[in-house]
Order: sequence, then C-alpha cells, then structure tokens
Amino acid sequence: MAFQAGLPLDKFYAVQVGPLPDVQGSDEPHEIIRLSATHSGLWLKKLLPFCEEDLIATHNLWAGHVQAFLEGNPDASKCQHKMMYMAGQVCNAIGQYGLFSSIGKSFAPL
Repeated sequence: MAFQAGLPLDKFYAVQVGPLPDVQGSDEPHEIIRLSATHSGLWLKKLLPFCEEDLIATHNLWAGHVQAFLEGNPDASKCQHKMMYMAGQVCNAIGQYGLFSSIGKSFAPL
C-alpha cells in the first residue's frame, strides 16, 4: 500500500516467515532485521535496498549506454522501436481490458 500512497518504498520493511536467508558473499545489499521476541522465524526485510535517487541515477546511466549502442546499430534500433511499440500495446491492453495471459505475466518491459 505504500507504493499506491506515493510513499518511498526504500523506507519500508516486509514481514517474512521462515529461516533467514544466507546473504554472506552476496554482492547485493541486504537489510534484514531478526524479530528475536518470536519463535516462529519472523524477520523483516527492507523492501528496496536502494533509494529512489540511486535508481534514477543508475537508470540515466543505463539509458545513455543503450542509446549509444542503438545509435551505432541500425538493426538493434529498429528492433528497439518495434519492441517499444509492442510493449506499449500490451500495457494498454492490460490497463484497459485486464489482459492476463502468459504474455502479461512474463512481460517485463525495459
């Protein structure tokens, strides 16, 4: 509900049940809090291990790399435009008609 309310997801934690994950040796940042007062294996995991500003900065860097690649490769650029058109059509269909198919479930636009 935090996302729907426009609140920053990097400030929230999700309650998890089960054994704590082994995060040693992982390159990804993790913030986990054990709830020691319980015996049922409850723990909290930060929803996002990065803030919105970091996401925006990384996205802008990534977009610059992709743009440079596409400018040097006409076939890739043509494919990118077609994929963006198709992605837009799928998103519109899901939004307007509630399309829920294998495409809708597995589709992850860039």
